[in-house]
Amino acid sequence: MAGGALEAYVTNVQNMSASGSLRELTDISRRAVDDVLANNIQHLDHALATLSLGEHSIGILAMLTAKMKQAISQNQLEPVEAVVAQVREFVSGCNGEHIRAIPDMYCDLFHKIADYYLLKKNEPDRGITLLANAIDRLATSKSQLTSLHAALCCLCLKARNLQAALPFLDADMTDILKELNHGPQHFDTKHFLCYYYYGGMIYAALKQFDQALFFFEIAVTTPAVAVSAIMTEAYKKYELVSLIVHGEARPLPTYKSSVVQRFIKQSCNEYNRIVSVYTGATPVVDKATALREHLEDARQIFDQDGNVGLVKQVIQSLHKRNIQRLTKTFLTLSLTDVANRCRLNGGATEAEQYIVQMIESGEISAVIDQENGMVHFKDSSALVDSATVDAQMQRVMALEKVVRRLDTDAQLNPQYVSKMAKGSSGLYSTGPVLHDDEGVSIQNFIPGFHVSDMMSLS
Repeated sequence: MAGGALEAYVTNVQNMSASGSLRELTDISRRAVDDVLANNIQHLDHALATLSLGEHSIGILAMLTAKMKQAISQNQLEPVEAVVAQVREFVSGCNGEHIRAIPDMYCDLFHKIADYYLLKKNEPDRGITLLANAIDRLATSKSQLTSLHAALCCLCLKARNLQAALPFLDADMTDILKELNHGPQHFDTKHFLCYYYYGGMIYAALKQFDQALFFFEIAVTTPAVAVSAIMTEAYKKYELVSLIVHGEARPLPTYKSSVVQRFIKQSCNEYNRIVSVYTGATPVVDKATALREHLEDARQIFDQDGNVGLVKQVIQSLHKRNIQRLTKTFLTLSLTDVANRCRLNGGATEAEQYIVQMIESGEISAVIDQENGMVHFKDSSALVDSATVDAQMQRVMALEKVVRRLDTDAQLNPQYVSKMAKGSSGLYSTGPVLHDDEGVSIQNFIPGFHVSDMMSLS
């Protein structure tokens, strides 16, 4: 009976795939994973041999999902590795249209693989290429966000292979794949928040602080009915990176959820203290010394949050801003004088190190006379690079087209039209909000991983 049921399922896969009845096939495949396929694990390899990757991707996906669930439940590495090898082959030749008909099962399979490499094997680097290929096969464009993007970024962070995530972070996300097939919610908000949180961490570790700030801002300002753990952690990093980029904690945009304004800052007192000292709201004789003392006093909290490295870079940015102010007043200074004016404990040597770093990064234009221990500041206004300007103009024009398209899509959306009509009639005027990732703890969204010192990643 069990063998007959499996044979019947394989026949359905072949017939429905050929006729294009994908909706019916996805329904029976979801039911089959924990029923027919789970009861015939030992026969699935033979059944897989009768199916074609390009023609029967949904059936193959269901069988691989059943095999993976059973292998993981046994808690034995060899069966899991065998299934992962089959999954690698599957990704290389599966039918994109078919897997997009059942994205929930497809993504669930790769989330299991990501968790396996993160938690069971502690070999995140082995999952990076597989997840990247899985995303390329599933997403209809580079600008479509899937839940696998967050898993990939987590693998890259854990493996400290940050460059591998950049192709998936540098793309401007304008669409979200509808993965869930139940209820009003088509995408788990947790994955959205994690993508921008992890992305901000990756950019911060690469010292691309402008992009990091943008990603943390999105994580914090995502519409929500309650403040989640992810949003709170993102806000802590948002404050620190904002100090590095702007020299102040920029206020969040007005479209943020009201709960963020009311509750999130209350859980970030140690970070608020850093902002207060840095910006001068709390008067101190030596800001850098006060910040270092606060870092040591609250070291346990910053360690737990994995933000010690970022706090150190905030202190460094304070010294750099002091040096930049000197370039607006002086043409020539001794390195010792720079160290004294900027309160650098390392004296002329530390001053030279900062100046060299700032020259290399283009933050200032200067020449160091090491023989006499002097630094000569130059006009830092750079010549306009026409190629760079043209590239930026093209990017702005492309962005303008995207904004127009999104605006048109929104105005034609029946739900938007209905809610706007009701709002104008005085019934209500609030827009829709995403479901909050309630109950998600830090351990859940960063499985076994903390970037304890962001400086060490760069």
